[in-house]
Amino acid sequence: MEVFNHIQNANANVNDPEIRLQHYYVEKYVQSAILYQNTTALLKKREEYAVVEDDFGPTRTQMLIHEAKAYAFAIAFYTGAYSEMLSLNAIIFARRWQRNKATNAENVQIDDNAAMIMYYVIKGLSHINFYWGRVIELGLCKYVALWVDDHIFHEWWENKGHMEKASTLGTQINIHFIPKSTTQGAMAFLRYEFGARLKNSGTFRIVTDLNRDNESSASDAGVRLLVQVRKFGVHQKCLIFTGNASEGRRKLNKIFQGNQLDDIKITEDSIDLEQFVLFK
Repeated sequence: MEVFNHIQNANANVNDPEIRLQHYYVEKYVQSAILYQNTTALLKKREEYAVVEDDFGPTRTQMLIHEAKAYAFAIAFYTGAYSEMLSLNAIIFARRWQRNKATNAENVQIDDNAAMIMYYVIKGLSHINFYWGRVIELGLCKYVALWVDDHIFHEWWENKGHMEKASTLGTQINIHFIPKSTTQGAMAFLRYEFGARLKNSGTFRIVTDLNRDNESSASDAGVRLLVQVRKFGVHQKCLIFTGNASEGRRKLNKIFQGNQLDDIKITEDSIDLEQFVLFK
């Protein structure tokens, strides 16, 4: 369980405001990244390696023994393209272990086969170099939802439960959420090659809040985002999720003046939100 301890220690740094701010700056630089293969070729490669998606390079070449294969297969077991439910079971086990470690109330019961897999997963992870930093979702999935909210990276974010519920209910279609905290960050992603390819996707949607305190014009940030989105040529369905739908609709009509509103919806109902991100 040493790996879990390292993860917990690293995770503690997230509460440092300066470190969090440094991570946020990554969003605006993504549009300047250079790809040495086009997105179509990269997607084909991902499908080709659907079971073992990661190539560990020199690490794997140095481990040409039977245990090395066990490490790779164990990691693939929990991280491959068809492992959503297995990953959920792994999360449940890890959380149960953390709870029991804190309370020492009971022992975690796990059968021999599962214990062997967990052993090789942890051994395999110990051979990989870890770097603590910001992960940027690229939308390499059929169903993609760009979600923009100024508090989306905070632990106490009020809509976190809605996103988690949608992710759980939507495991059959494997939805990828792309979280962004500002209009600038969202547009930087859309201008990036991975974001631009979603212009032609029928399974891409955008969710935004209405007010964002981290922007100069806070009260209509969500509407201004959608104006930029439409100007950029993204015409997929969009949803503004706000606490005051009537006020949001007034601001929306004022800026759009009735144009291009067919695929823009505004709501304060969490059921509408969940149905939207589940592509229903």
